[in-house]
Amino acid sequence: MPTSKELVSNRPLTGAELRALLIKDFAAALDRDGMFQDRMAYARIGYKISIDLHLDNPHYDSHRLELNSGIPARNQRDVVRRNVVPAPITDATDNALVWGLEAARTIDSPNQIRVDQGMALTATRRDTKTGQMIEEAIHVDNQGAEPTEPTFTEHTQQLKRDWKIV
Repeated sequence: MPTSKELVSNRPLTGAELRALLIKDFAAALDRDGMFQDRMAYARIGYKISIDLHLDNPHYDSHRLELNSGIPARNQRDVVRRNVVPAPITDATDNALVWGLEAARTIDSPNQIRVDQGMALTATRRDTKTGQMIEEAIHVDNQGAEPTEPTFTEHTQQLKRDWKIV
């Protein structure tokens, strides 16, 4: 914990901190679903991953990142990659499955999310000898705290409509 002589400001999340949080949330979403277990197998698959950010910034209020599985090269040696095609699959069989999951999280306090996720906080203190301000990374014990989790929502029907799949 910071001492009374240390100041811990609620600085905005850095891009690297947000990236780590997104990766953790994405892994949690995949872990929650049985489709991503070892017992499952897929002969051919297409996927789309999109990240929509709503930013509280008057000059840059939103951002969208979209990744669609690409067309594999003919000489692709990686068998797994050869079976990945662009989504939606245009010549899919009647047995084809469409599934969509959305993970959403609202971050009101960057420091609260840092504590929840075990990230370091930056404490600023004045050096008593030199008078200079010194920044130090500190970790706050979050044992017993109820961490905030993303909200997961299945949106398969909307995805089918978007991809024009009956």
